[in-house]
Amino acid sequence: MTAADPPDISKLFASVQSHMLLAHLSFNNFVTFLCHAKILKEDILQPQPYNVSIFCAPDFLPQSVAAFLAASLDMLLDIVDVLWSFTKDIVWELPSSTEASADDVDAFRTYGHELGLTKYTLYPPIKICANHECTAWQCGSLLKKEEPCRIVLFTHSEDVKPDWTLLTLMKNAI
Repeated sequence: MTAADPPDISKLFASVQSHMLLAHLSFNNFVTFLCHAKILKEDILQPQPYNVSIFCAPDFLPQSVAAFLAASLDMLLDIVDVLWSFTKDIVWELPSSTEASADDVDAFRTYGHELGLTKYTLYPPIKICANHECTAWQCGSLLKKEEPCRIVLFTHSEDVKPDWTLLTLMKNAI
């Protein structure tokens, strides 16, 4: 599998579901398995013997990783082992979280900022008016009038970032 030949997730999922133990696996659990396994690539690789290549997915998961995947997805360890045998190569090709984050930042910086889109947009925690006497609250109307504001976000891990925040208002609130 190369960048020019991306994996066909639908074909992989179909082949996974053809296995007796995986026949009832939901697509959401399948994708979550891939995401969690991708995040754990270093944890998968570290306990492997020294002669296992870092460029190929190992055949077996460390016990701690298999136990985590089983618990977080509410599946048996046997199912995790079988699912790993189907997905290990694609997991190994997926970018690490750090690589994906850097790619995301570059994409938003290049294409999103002028459109008001950033990797981190701060939205208010509520979607309806908090005033119980407001007619908009009584009608269940959402806060939809947006006033975007450019801000500077200070982070510990990624330094200073340009960002947006949205002030949401009610059009007909009292």
